[in-house]
Amino acid sequence: MFVEKAKIRIVISIPGFKIEGEAHIMNGIRFSDFLNETKVNFVPLTNVEVYDWKGEFLYKAKFLALNKEKIAWTTYKEELSEEK
Repeated sequence: MFVEKAKIRIVISIPGFKIEGEAHIMNGIRFSDFLNETKVNFVPLTNVEVYDWKGEFLYKAKFLALNKEKIAWTTYKEELSEEK
């Protein structure tokens, strides 16, 4: 059975790394609700870019499954700004 999902660009911080990628979440569900779902231990991401803690690009991946327990913070990419 196919479930239609929304593709959202997110930024996730884990110790030592910043990860940008596309999360595929069922329509009508917020990303924070997905993270709070106890039955799911990993966040599947596509079109991923991984940076070190200084912001230096390390590598790209088509797919990455990220352990939710490692997440320090996350936000939608569109909500980030380098302006003060």
